[in-house]
Amino acid sequence: MEQKIESVVAFIREWLNQNVLTWDTALQWACVAAAFCLAFVIWGVLRKLIVRWMDESIKGDLARTVINTFVRVGRSFVFILLAQICAGTFWDELVQPRVLIAASDLAVAWILIRLVTGLMPNQALARGAANTVWTVAALHVFGLLRR
Repeated sequence: MEQKIESVVAFIREWLNQNVLTWDTALQWACVAAAFCLAFVIWGVLRKLIVRWMDESIKGDLARTVINTFVRVGRSFVFILLAQICAGTFWDELVQPRVLIAASDLAVAWILIRLVTGLMPNQALARGAANTVWTVAALHVFGLLRR
């Protein structure tokens, strides 16, 4: 029994060293962190410009509501754009950017949750929708929804 446990632990350690604890993966995590920080800075500047433009130009309540909804998720859009640029760089180097793809997928789920639950007046229904979106996103990231 002890040998089986040792062989399983050795297998897991070897798999982690080959697939997770690599320089490529560390660089992808660094790209995720950099994309997040850059998105925060870039969207901070863009958001101010958009809000100023909206205050000066947009008079209708419906148009303001729609623009405000997209302003709330703008940082995530910028993050996805930057993460996909990094992922394209990894693809050019023939490295599969799993971490960047997963981060982008989770950012898309976050955007869907913000857009859908922002329109729902019922909190319980909004929480249920958010949990459903997170579940589908997690299944997708782990590869359980692919054909």
